[in-house]
Amino acid sequence: MQFRTLVFVTGLVGLIPFTVQATDVNLVDVVERFRAARTAGDYDTARDFLSDDPRVWYDSREGEGFSVKLGAGRYKNWDEHFNSHGELGSWIVEDQMVWSVVEEMNDYFRLLERKDMPRYRITYFFDDTGRIEGYMISAAYPGQPSAPSNDRFDEFEAWARSRHSEEWEYLRPGGKLDPTGDRAPRTRRLLEMWRAEIGLPPFERQEIDRNNPDSLKSGDSGRSTRWRTTDDPVSVHHAPVSPSCYMDVTAFRELDWHTSLWWK
Repeated sequence: MQFRTLVFVTGLVGLIPFTVQATDVNLVDVVERFRAARTAGDYDTARDFLSDDPRVWYDSREGEGFSVKLGAGRYKNWDEHFNSHGELGSWIVEDQMVWSVVEEMNDYFRLLERKDMPRYRITYFFDDTGRIEGYMISAAYPGQPSAPSNDRFDEFEAWARSRHSEEWEYLRPGGKLDPTGDRAPRTRRLLEMWRAEIGLPPFERQEIDRNNPDSLKSGDSGRSTRWRTTDDPVSVHHAPVSPSCYMDVTAFRELDWHTSLWWK
């Protein structure tokens, strides 16, 4: 796959070659094709959309960042068990960047009766050939928290410490979430026991079919595709809902990045 294209223009001086830069590439299309390949586990294809040394940053694009590692990370099994996925908003294109605000959704938050799902911003950066040279995870909007604390985690923790202290210590060594091993299904089991004891209704796990957007979230299927370009180098892409419109959250934890605002 090549993004840099050699074009010849004929004229009085003959054939004049010039190179198409990243501005001639549909950056949103690059991002969506990269994400689709990564979500499908086709990492060879996904790497074709990346520069030679792609990096990832958190909160701010400072320093060298961390190497992008496709398909890795301690949270992979945890996210798969709890059906973690993120719904993207509109794509915003600015110069050599494409960004969107993502709302994360998963069974873990639902089991804790969380009312508002955490939001964050994903920003992709491009080199001059139109390949992704990195991306950054940051707060959705400056000055606003990424994840409101409006769930019943504190109540659940107090119950677990009192009734199942050994299990809690196994699930939360040192008071911190450990997503490895069998802790995801055991955490779900403990949550379901807590819900039953305090009288909350049974939780029905939603099976996610990433090839069927209706299994993820309904209500947005009527959105149309359109571009709006302003005088400044910003355009807004409203994408129709499709499997590629949903972000596999596991990809953002490939470097074991974790914040207590998300996973208490």
